[in-house]
Amino acid sequence: MFSDDGYRGLVLKDEISFIKREREVITAGSGVLMSDLLDFCTQNSLSGFEWAGGLPGTVGGAVRGNAGAFGGEIKDSVWQVESLDPKTLKTKTRNNSQCQFGYRQSTFKNGEGHRPGGALPRREIILSAKFRLKKGNQGEIKNKTQEKIDYRIDRHPLDLPNIGSTFKNIPIAFVPKKVKEEFADSIKNDPFPILPAAKLLAAAGLKGRIVGGAKISEKHPNLR
Repeated sequence: MFSDDGYRGLVLKDEISFIKREREVITAGSGVLMSDLLDFCTQNSLSGFEWAGGLPGTVGGAVRGNAGAFGGEIKDSVWQVESLDPKTLKTKTRNNSQCQFGYRQSTFKNGEGHRPGGALPRREIILSAKFRLKKGNQGEIKNKTQEKIDYRIDRHPLDLPNIGSTFKNIPIAFVPKKVKEEFADSIKNDPFPILPAAKLLAAAGLKGRIVGGAKISEKHPNLR
C-alpha cells in the first residue's frame, strides 16, 4: 500500500515463475503464486502445504515473511533458499537453519544477524526455494487444501482487492494479564498461543473505518 502522494522509487515485479520436481523435493521460483504451487502439489500428490490453501502472494514473499496459517508455517517445508545480493550480484544458498526463521520473520526480511533496535543490514532478493514434502493421497490433499480455501472465503473479503493481514498476531507471552483475561476465549494456537490482532482491532471499533481510498474490512478487521 502506497501513500496517495505516490512513491519516489522503482518497483520491480518478480517474474521468476518456474516449478521443478525431483521426487519429494520441489524447487519453485520466487515469483510463483502460492496458489499455483498448491495446485502443483495436489496434482503430484505431495503433502505439506495443505495449511496454505487460499494463501495469497508469492513463494518469495511467503519465505521472506515465514508465512503461516492454521498451525503451519512455510519454514516447516523449506530445505534451501537461493538469494541474490543486489550490490555484489552474487548468489547465496542457505539451508533452513541459516534462514533464521521466526514468527513471520527470516534473515531475508530482517537482514542476517539483525538485532532488535539495530540498523538493518542490506537485504537480499530471494530467487528460488526448495521444499521437502511427503508423498500423500491426492484426494485427501485436495480436500484439506479446499477446507482452508473455504474457510478464507467465508471469513475474508476475498471478493475485494486487499493486501492481506496487516498486523501480526500477538504471542500470548507479550499480552498484559488484564487483556489476556478479557480475551481469554479468543486465544488460540497458530502455531503457538497467540491473541489474534483482529480481535483487538474489532474491540477498538475499527471495522469499516475508511482513510482516503483504503478501508478496514468489516468482515475481517486485520485485512485492508
